[in-house]
Amino acid sequence: MKKTVRMSADRIEGDFYVMIPDDGSDALLLPRADYDLKEGDIADVTLEDGKVTSLTVRADETETRLEKNRSRLASLFAKSKK
Repeated sequence: MKKTVRMSADRIEGDFYVMIPDDGSDALLLPRADYDLKEGDIADVTLEDGKVTSLTVRADETETRLEKNRSRLASLFAKSKK
């Protein structure tokens, strides 16, 4: 069965990227030697029978999420100063 899941590159552990899916399914480990990712990158990962068949980095979504997180953090700090 083929499906595409949006995932974020959560962290690097040894020789692997730990990918966290948006749909709440289990984390996926991707070999660092096979992909060019940075922590925080958002990617659409296509899986077929449990194997990655394609990965597309979504720079637009990465920037959108970073900006939302910056905004949330700024809001929290603003609340704590009151």
